[in-house]
Amino acid sequence: MEAQSLGGVGEITHADLPQMMARYRFFFHPVRYNSLGLAVCEAMLSGVPVVGLATTELVTVIENGVSGYLSTDVDVLIARMQQLIADPTLAQRLGQAAQQQGRRRFSLNRFIADWNQALSLALQLPALPQPSCAS
Repeated sequence: MEAQSLGGVGEITHADLPQMMARYRFFFHPVRYNSLGLAVCEAMLSGVPVVGLATTELVTVIENGVSGYLSTDVDVLIARMQQLIADPTLAQRLGQAAQQQGRRRFSLNRFIADWNQALSLALQLPALPQPSCAS
């Protein structure tokens, strides 16, 4: 992707992502017609509050006023972003909450635990009868 030619920062390694994200007061996610993006999860796990449109899956992940701000009103989103720029303590508090929520929902340990539980339950199920072969 040519992000750098458009003023973006370009490719960021996974190891450098938290340090890079820590420079920002919030992550703005203005996507209206998309499912939950990986960038939202990465921002949360990096300790950055998310400001975005209250559409699709974002409303199931961001707790409004706790781990970020959501609204369908652009003026409200602008006011919230200005608030986070003006108040670094608030941004840090929301970022910490976003990180905690992100770890609960998106961490590798959570996925491993869920898969271990699913596989354990599957092993406890009785074996299915084998289909008979027609001769």
